[in-house]
Amino acid sequence: MAAAVSFPMGVISTAKALLLVGGLLVLLADMRGGQQFRATRVPHWSSIAIFLALGGLALSLLWTTAPLDEAAHAWTKHAKLAMIPLIVALLQTRAEALRAVTWFLGAQALVLVLS
Repeated sequence: MAAAVSFPMGVISTAKALLLVGGLLVLLADMRGGQQFRATRVPHWSSIAIFLALGGLALSLLWTTAPLDEAAHAWTKHAKLAMIPLIVALLQTRAEALRAVTWFLGAQALVLVLS
């Protein structure tokens, strides 16, 4: 029996990849500009906590008894949390935040309908 990735899972993975690449491009362009760096405009304790937790998990790879490929796979699953600070850094206005939430809810509805 062959296993196939469902369409909603493909849509979610594509959207995450677009968010990551697009967001990093925006932040890189922002760093090259003469303005204040977007990610430092509004400091969030949650962003710091996420990066500290991911750093701690990465350090724990040094003494884990699990095979390295399995441990790295588990870390990459948790590393998706880094999308939260990226989104926070990208949103500047209430209109952008509402648009982002609208698109998110639309994507969740699509996943629900197609599942």
